[in-house]
Amino acid sequence: MQRSSANGNYGPLQFTGAMGPVAAECLEVRFTPTGGSTATPWLRISTGPVAANTAFVLPLWTAQGSYTAEVRATAQGRSGTIVSRHHVGVGEVFITAGQSNSTFAGDTPTQTQTDRVSFFDGTEWTRCADNLPRIDPYAQAGNLGQPGNGRQGGSPWCLLGDLLFARWQVPIAFAPVGLSGTNVPKWAPATNPIAQDPPPWPSYAESLALDAGPNNVSVASAMIAGIAGFTNADLAIPGAPDGGWIIEDDAARCPGSHAGGGLPHTSCMRRGFLYARLVQRLKTFAPKGGVRAVLWHQGEGDACYQHSWANQVPANYYSDTLGLVIQGARAESGLSTPWLVAHVGATLSQPLGDGGSCPSPLDLAAIHAQQDRVVSLNPPAFVGPDTDTLGPSYRSTIVPPHFNAAGLVAHAGLWRDALGAAFPNP
Repeated sequence: MQRSSANGNYGPLQFTGAMGPVAAECLEVRFTPTGGSTATPWLRISTGPVAANTAFVLPLWTAQGSYTAEVRATAQGRSGTIVSRHHVGVGEVFITAGQSNSTFAGDTPTQTQTDRVSFFDGTEWTRCADNLPRIDPYAQAGNLGQPGNGRQGGSPWCLLGDLLFARWQVPIAFAPVGLSGTNVPKWAPATNPIAQDPPPWPSYAESLALDAGPNNVSVASAMIAGIAGFTNADLAIPGAPDGGWIIEDDAARCPGSHAGGGLPHTSCMRRGFLYARLVQRLKTFAPKGGVRAVLWHQGEGDACYQHSWANQVPANYYSDTLGLVIQGARAESGLSTPWLVAHVGATLSQPLGDGGSCPSPLDLAAIHAQQDRVVSLNPPAFVGPDTDTLGPSYRSTIVPPHFNAAGLVAHAGLWRDALGAAFPNP
């Protein structure tokens, strides 16, 4: 749960369960700090009797820290079976979003060394250890276009969590919602009024030519073939109109998009999926104190459109589209969540007809300016780290936009510094 400085660094824990066939006069809880041996006294969490065979959701403001929580029901001077939950935390919660470098495309999986850092994938809480394949199955193979290479893929988040725990001495949680290969229009609400499908995104056939990786392994064909048995339904949002996340409005462009034989290229994604997943995650945390911030790391898929290909998109389409995402997510979740927006645009250079390459330094300067514009127009928002400063020695030799082990460490350190500047006294 997210702690609140306005409430003495307490956070609103929620106890959810159901009574058995016997009513209780009250429900009680006690906490044992992680690593400690002395429990608190039993605290009453129900305001009155709890009827038999009824569900309950009971809040209790709890001091920051990491605990084992024990709950019991009492009636007529006797207590029932004690139910325990370990790794209950009140501290700092972050949602991470963007494309591959915000998920698990790094060379080396990472994990927490403090055991005070957790992942949440929308269903399960786990100790922070890369990766979460149902969040980004495209990164499961370690790097796009390299299926079957035996790597699971790494992120900066578990490393960052340990750094933040060292600084703030409270448990840290991350809820990633990013997806590899997504440009900013893929994050827009389904009713995006700027444009329905900007910028011109390659068709499946075009992707086979444009996305060819090292050793002539095609990113798109690898996705179509499927990764580790994942199907469209694996990433479905409960209640989604089509029960999944892929559209099949063009069979030639998106072959097999509902055939269950693998994951189509991200160009086939149903509009609004990523936005809906982001909003869903914010709503999950809304009654639990919200989140400290959304950490946005995305721009590689849009950098060339800021200068070299600027005539193909509306002016300010990046900052206007991301602004729609931020404002819409705040309105739908009821949370005025701060955003940290990284400076990022560096990717594999693509040759241009004039003998140059993209993204050029002018492209990077332009995408950074768009990211700054997002921050200025959507407060509360802050400039995040500039990961374009991490050069070749920090990059993967398989797919250079992604990070090697040293790059993941440096990436985490840059986020720590940016968060320290944005929240000096959280």
